[in-house]
Amino acid sequence: MFCSVKRLISCAAVVALMLLGVFSVVQGDSTSTKTTAAVKTVVPKVKIVDFEGKSTLGQLSWMAVTDSVMQGKSKAAISIVPEGAAGTKQSLKIAGSVIIGSNPYVMFAGAGSRFEGGKTIYDVTSYTGIKFWAKGDGNTYRIDLPAAAVTDFMFHSFSFTPPTGEWKEYKIPFNGFKQMPYGKKVQWTGTDLQGVQFFTVGGPIEKFLLQVDEIEFYK
Repeated sequence: MFCSVKRLISCAAVVALMLLGVFSVVQGDSTSTKTTAAVKTVVPKVKIVDFEGKSTLGQLSWMAVTDSVMQGKSKAAISIVPEGAAGTKQSLKIAGSVIIGSNPYVMFAGAGSRFEGGKTIYDVTSYTGIKFWAKGDGNTYRIDLPAAAVTDFMFHSFSFTPPTGEWKEYKIPFNGFKQMPYGKKVQWTGTDLQGVQFFTVGGPIEKFLLQVDEIEFYK
């Protein structure tokens, strides 16, 4: 995502509001739960999603998101492809282009998921971090960890540049994620993780291709 300092908060807000209540991850089974108001807090098992089996993107509830929500022209499409990491059979492919639109301060494309459409948050305090496999095209991308305590959508994120045409595993401790600097500073607690999302960084990008797989927590 690319935004000016003045527009960064509103840009991220629109994206996060679009994600909220839409996405869910169906492969994050829980070991214990507790309920607070209408939101269920879950202590998840290790695996978040591996894109294996016969599950469709609709069942997994991953969605492509671009700056079109802010009158942008960037494009993104997602699909489950028969090429997984670490000997697995399938992965998530995110492809598209990042284009300067009517608002030159906003350029982004990507995909993400919210746990049970925003009705569930994960307590990941028993884990050290999150890991995943990625294969790219030389461009830099970002993984965001939306937390309920972050109300201005300046989520904790980590930027990475996966190798072109080759799988690489990323193992990122939660303390390696840094909050976007333009909003209210909120300390990461790990008690209120709402989802996972991947976005491009910067632009314009004529054509981008990112594959991700085997997204899970580690201790």
